[in-house]
Amino acid sequence: MMGFFKKKKRINVTDTFINCNRYQKLSCVNFLVGVSCIDGPPNLEELNCINKYVDIFRVTSQECTDRLNSFGVTQVIEDLKSLSFNQKQILFRISLEIIYIDSPPKKHEISFVETSFLDIGLNGQEQKEILRSVIKSGDFLSE
Repeated sequence: MMGFFKKKKRINVTDTFINCNRYQKLSCVNFLVGVSCIDGPPNLEELNCINKYVDIFRVTSQECTDRLNSFGVTQVIEDLKSLSFNQKQILFRISLEIIYIDSPPKKHEISFVETSFLDIGLNGQEQKEILRSVIKSGDFLSE
């Protein structure tokens, strides 16, 4: 009977990305900014969410902008391809958090995230399993 009320396991984003290099962390934030811009300029909720990850990754907005301006979106994707499978899964969860934060996502938001993660290295079945987990737990960062 005790297992029935089992506490949800919370994902520790800081620990998950601790072994990432600086460029990978900058690219994670740049990717999240891109996700937030799919439906227009980011709103306050999306910006607050991104700023939370700027703090977690211990980078600055200026560093992110400089990296993106110097190397472009192609390098962002290349940096993200080198993440571990677990890190890609967590980044996918965070991306879902951003597109769901202000309202139910639009088709083009979902399509952008799905296609991007196919490029990064998370297949459609893996994405569906994560989405099911998010729906089941009711929390983007609980397992």
